[in-house]
Amino acid sequence: MECIIEALHDSLAVLEKAARASHAEATHESSKAENKYDTRGLEAAYVAGGQARQAREILDSIKVYGSLLVKEFGATDPIDLSAVVELETERAIGRYFIGPRSGGLEVQAKAPK
Repeated sequence: MECIIEALHDSLAVLEKAARASHAEATHESSKAENKYDTRGLEAAYVAGGQARQAREILDSIKVYGSLLVKEFGATDPIDLSAVVELETERAIGRYFIGPRSGGLEVQAKAPK
């Protein structure tokens, strides 16, 4: 669980930096519209707003994963939240954690001690 939360914190840091840059671009004097067709400032404001929403979603995910109870599963138990599922294809074997949020997040799992 720690590697998921760490990856979410890393994503949040990158996103917050990008959101600050977008906000600065949106509010900078050079982004002021020169005519009615110039939408640079408006576009930068939309980007900054989307990045702020995404940052809130990541923060929510960090809270959810911080309080997620991890269950122990047997080989015949049905898949549910916190299960680790192994899938085999012709090329590789993949391991997937079934979590409540942030689907598609890729992390390097640490070997169990």
